[in-house]
Amino acid sequence: MRKDASRVLYDKYFNLRNRNIEIVLKNGRRIRGIIVGYYTDDLENEESAIQMWHVVVANQSSCLDFSGFGGNNGTLIRHRDIVSITFEEDQSTMIL
Repeated sequence: MRKDASRVLYDKYFNLRNRNIEIVLKNGRRIRGIIVGYYTDDLENEESAIQMWHVVVANQSSCLDFSGFGGNNGTLIRHRDIVSITFEEDQSTMIL
């Protein structure tokens, strides 16, 4: 079975030490930051596709509020809206 592109991204990203990235969206918007979370369509299945990524600006990551009161900074990005991701650590670019 062919691995979903979102899982390939997950595997690469979470094996990096320097997790700063730049995401280019279909609408031309560029987002620089780090991924702090993701949402799948099926929590029971580890192989399910990732639908959305939670990205925060890199220098705001230390300001996250995990209290559950909605104080998180950041943006939810649909995986299907991503054109490419450039990884700062190795300067590679993943085209989706």
